[in-house]
Amino acid sequence: AGSSAYGLGINSQTGENVYFYYQGVYKGAISTSAGGTTYSTSSDYRLKNTIEPMTGALDKVALLKPCTYKWNADGSDGQGFIAHQLAEVEPGCVSGEKDETETRTVETSPAIPAEFDAEGVETSPAVAAVTEEQVFPKYQGIDTSFLVATLAAAIQELKAIVDEQAVKIAALEAK
Repeated sequence: AGSSAYGLGINSQTGENVYFYYQGVYKGAISTSAGGTTYSTSSDYRLKNTIEPMTGALDKVALLKPCTYKWNADGSDGQGFIAHQLAEVEPGCVSGEKDETETRTVETSPAIPAEFDAEGVETSPAVAAVTEEQVFPKYQGIDTSFLVATLAAAIQELKAIVDEQAVKIAALEAK
């Protein structure tokens, strides 16, 4: 299969069916097996530096605004986050900008070819397509997998608080 500087490769011969490269470096894959599908991103220690334990995760989690909602498209129920609110707490989880738009040229009336009679004489001239510029929303996206480390660190911070309180409670009960 091989790699390119940017983009993806597809290989049906291995379990790594789709793999992604950036500047020629392997960055992740979508793999399948009889057991399911795995989405993996590179996380090898050799790709990182200045590795430190996460702190302040509990405070960060307190700022999150999980919510329930209904999708405009079909009224179905959903749960999660609103992208721009999540970006205020954890920008790495969100792609795009709040209220971003893009202008596209849209064909509002198709081109009509000229019509000719049996002798080849034009009976109706061609009409060019009519286009106009229209503004469309460019929706933000979320990848909540970036929250997993924060949530795990917050649970660890909570456990430390609970453990400390347990020691204090045991001391009080011993009196």
